Amino acid sequence: QRFISPGIVLPSGQLPLTLQFWHKRDIEAQSSGTACYDGAILEASSDAGTTWTQVGSAALLTDPYTGLVSSSFSNPLANLQAWCGVKGWTNSIVDIGTYAGQTVQFRYRAGSNNSASHDGWYIDDVKVQSCVAGATYTVGGNVGGLTGSGLVLSLNSGAQTLAVPTSGPFTFPTGLANG
Repeated sequence: QRFISPGIVLPSGQLPLTLQFWHKRDIEAQSSGTACYDGAILEASSDAGTTWTQVGSAALLTDPYTGLVSSSFSNPLANLQAWCGVKGWTNSIVDIGTYAGQTVQFRYRAGSNNSASHDGWYIDDVKVQSCVAGATYTVGGNVGGLTGSGLVLSLNSGAQTLAVPTSGPFTFPTGLANG
């Protein structure tokens, strides 16, 4: 009971780097609500699937695991933190910055016990997203024909200001970030 992604070449130097997906689950939880009879986990491999490592709770930015899988009833995910219980479509965002610059596969893995069954786990709209560092721009130009004194050019809601002459060139002394 698993879905394995193809190898994905992850960029370096483009943090934050995230794996995002939507999922819906109807997975058997224990009545306490903090433990699981059945469970679902996310794993990653950076060696073409030879070894797999569970993506830890700290990397699950928006939808943490909900409980520990029971060691009773022969579940292959016993003693691992996992998603379980019933929850509608949820957008999960996972920090995968530790894998930047590597080719990685992701495995969505569900484990069930040998007892009752539930509907299962649905996954949709899987994507990897990164950000490119903003370019820096120099703002400057020429003015002419201005009248008055104490003329000031303001950028970023007044965070940066520059006194402007009534005529001639001007340049902000520091670059401005994109956006």
